[in-house]
Amino acid sequence: AGSVFSYTVFSSDQANVPAAADRTTPSNANITDNYTNLTPNPVTLTYTITPTGAAPNNCQGNNFDVVITINPEPVVATGLDATVCSDESIGVILDVLPTSVAASFWEVISVTPDVGLVAGGANATAASNLPANAIASDQFTNPTNGALTVDYVVQATCLAGCVGDSATITVTIDPGPQVTAGSDEEICADQTTFDLSTSTTISTSAN
Repeated sequence: AGSVFSYTVFSSDQANVPAAADRTTPSNANITDNYTNLTPNPVTLTYTITPTGAAPNNCQGNNFDVVITINPEPVVATGLDATVCSDESIGVILDVLPTSVAASFWEVISVTPDVGLVAGGANATAASNLPANAIASDQFTNPTNGALTVDYVVQATCLAGCVGDSATITVTIDPGPQVTAGSDEEICADQTTFDLSTSTTISTSAN
């Protein structure tokens, strides 16, 4: 009782994963530092520990190192939002930033379409251990006169098993043309042309 540990901490990538502060703690205290590694490579934190005995002698023991490896977590790429027409595949391929460790598989945490959108029967649902093209073939029908959106919340996991922060991808579904044919028409046998524009109305989105 009364002995202490003095820590000095060194990071192999101080710019991106800075080391915790040097300090002195009771010998029975755990190291509880938290580190976030958003780089593509593992980063090591080296704790050089000096034990010091209790008063009155305060005898100092030999230094020893504890090396902690912080594996990186994947970071979902920005710019994955998309806009497609009604009944088209959304074409979104899940990806990470160029500065991120690669994703080995993906989780779709949730899929939230606007009211009015009709999801395709083969669309992705919330699931884990998915490939990068898990949502690319999803289709939505937009029977309204305006654009509607669907939000995908996704999360990537790297080969080492580190899970990145979740991110939301928003896909805008533009409506398809809506044709109102109007009433039936009669024409004479020798009439060679008929103007469809006089009897049809095509409604499209303002976007």
